[in-house]
Amino acid sequence: MCCFCFGLKCDTLKVQNSLSLISSSLSSCKKSFATLNQEKMSHEKFKVCIDACNDSAAECEHCATACLNESDAAMQAKCIELDLYCVDMCRMAAAFMARSDEHTIDFVNKFCALCAEICTTCADECGKHIHIKHCIKCAESCRKCSAECHNISTVNNLQTNSLDYFRNKVN
Repeated sequence: MCCFCFGLKCDTLKVQNSLSLISSSLSSCKKSFATLNQEKMSHEKFKVCIDACNDSAAECEHCATACLNESDAAMQAKCIELDLYCVDMCRMAAAFMARSDEHTIDFVNKFCALCAEICTTCADECGKHIHIKHCIKCAESCRKCSAECHNISTVNNLQTNSLDYFRNKVN
């Protein structure tokens, strides 16, 4: 007696072939899911953005220190403050991208979106000081970091949404 038809006459071979096909399809889906998940967690796909964050953090750190040594450091107070915020955010974003595991990956797009916003604000402030070389260099680095972080947060958010959709379809 066939366990699928409960004693009714059936073509057991057809049932077995159908089950084999379903099993093969599920196996293929699991492999696709594993590949997507593995790609999602690879920190190397974030390398350009991690480098931009680290460069921006270094330039902002230098800019803040150099501004403190300017003859009128009080005039640079907002620049210094934003430089320090940018340093912290860039380092945090780079750290989360470098970890890129199942515990941190969902935060990457949030950190990168915030990092892009802070870098843009810092770049706008530093860019006002066109007569100060280190501020101009800092603004350039912040703009590059902002663009890279914006790209990561947008692309990663799309991939996360697609992966969530795929997870729901498989489960």
